Amino acid sequence: MEQTIPKPKDIVILVIGVTGGGKTTFINTAVGRRVNIVDDGLDSCTQYISCAACPRPDDNTRRIIFVDTPGFNNSSNDLPDGKILKDIAGWLAGVKRTRIAGIIVLHDLKYLPPTHVPEFIRKLGLCGLDALTNVILATRNVQVEAKGQKQEKELEDHWKRVLKRQPKMIRFRDTNPESAWEIVKLILQNHSIDSLEIRPQVENGRSKRSETTKDVGRKCNIM
Repeated sequence: MEQTIPKPKDIVILVIGVTGGGKTTFINTAVGRRVNIVDDGLDSCTQYISCAACPRPDDNTRRIIFVDTPGFNNSSNDLPDGKILKDIAGWLAGVKRTRIAGIIVLHDLKYLPPTHVPEFIRKLGLCGLDALTNVILATRNVQVEAKGQKQEKELEDHWKRVLKRQPKMIRFRDTNPESAWEIVKLILQNHSIDSLEIRPQVENGRSKRSETTKDVGRKCNIM
């Protein structure tokens, strides 16, 4: 497992989703090397938050940091979803000088829809103003086109119900670097968000918005 400490000028992208959703596969594909072990089972192969870095393709003076996170809905009693949320909140607190460019939510269509993941996004405070444009819902493993389209429509409708906004949805073609970077570019064309603004308050594994949380719409140009 690769360990990278984000720096203030880095472009940081969180990668989240249910166990087996393809988070680690996506990161390995994007950076062009295996930085984490891939396991398609129900046990999360990512037990801790870890980072992998690569140069930005159009500007090698900047680094893109992909943050791999433990999967939701995993079979481990040691990694309940509440703990994962709390760990991510703690990680965000630790990189308070860093801007978060966006979040990629990976979902493998062979698994049940991650119905509580948009609620997690809502708890981070990213459903308001323009902040949701920094969240990309990426699906993978479309076996039959008609069935895949139906599953994607169900996902889209659920996200709209929870967040009251249309999610950005795109397909990730496994082990295809061009596909991975097509997704990343959707984030790079936007603005980053202050990690202090999207960090939720977490008590006993539950997220709680602070009344003093700053406006999540405030942005900083990452271009």
